[in-house]
Amino acid sequence: QQLVWLEQGLSQSTAKWKFLVFHAPGYSCGNHHDPRSEKYEKQMVRVRTLLEPLITKYNVQVTFGAHNHVYCRYDVNGVQHLTLGGGGAWLYNVTDFKLPNSMLMCG
Repeated sequence: QQLVWLEQGLSQSTAKWKFLVFHAPGYSCGNHHDPRSEKYEKQMVRVRTLLEPLITKYNVQVTFGAHNHVYCRYDVNGVQHLTLGGGGAWLYNVTDFKLPNSMLMCG
């Protein structure tokens, strides 16, 4: 039901800028949820599988996610995917890896 609602809203939008905001990001980094771990990779893949087609189809420019207490920004096919998980807690230390097309920042 939520995907139907989202697609209806996006398809009817005449806005120049389109943003999506959700809790679990499709792209992220940090040692709270290591993107190299199988469990976390499945979660990110699920978010990407469900939302990426709508993001592309309806020209969404930016997505905002949280969950991880880090700042990460990914450019994926011209769409900026931001993880902004600094609200209410200390930022986690970012591990020693950097994923392609990413910009990382930690506290």
